[in-house]
Amino acid sequence: WRENLVRLDDLPYITKVHSLPEMAAGKRVKLEVKKVDTLLMELECKFLGVDEDKTDSVAIEEDQV
Repeated sequence: WRENLVRLDDLPYITKVHSLPEMAAGKRVKLEVKKVDTLLMELECKFLGVDEDKTDSVAIEEDQV
């Protein structure tokens, strides 16, 4: 269940990103939000790449490993 989880910066929210490749925990990634379901409180996101800039990004959950 913990595979492909990301924690969003500045929001108390963790979501699963199915297109996220396997990588070390703690990496910051860029995502595209494809769909927002406010009723079920779900996000559908697409992995865009690893963020080297560290601004406007999310971090992969450390307990994912």
